[in-house]
Amino acid sequence: MIRGKDGAEVEEPRAGLPARDAELATPDARMAELEEKLARYRELMGPTDPAEAAEGTIRAAWGTDVGENACHGSDAPETARNEIAYFFPGYEL
Repeated sequence: MIRGKDGAEVEEPRAGLPARDAELATPDARMAELEEKLARYRELMGPTDPAEAAEGTIRAAWGTDVGENACHGSDAPETARNEIAYFFPGYEL
């Protein structure tokens, strides 16, 4: 067993992980995958203005205008931190 930041015991990574899991074992690989997922989420949301959104996007399906566009995605990590602090006070990032 190894210990986490809080000192609690956590299970050690297992040897022989599937290739995909082994690839994601590095911080760079995890960051690359996160960036891919964020890009895909942005595609799924569509542009801010639902009138410009492609069929099949969330905003095209449920958005009514720029102010009520059915979903939100922060434009940068710094903006996300500010928005999370505003909407979810007391949580640390």
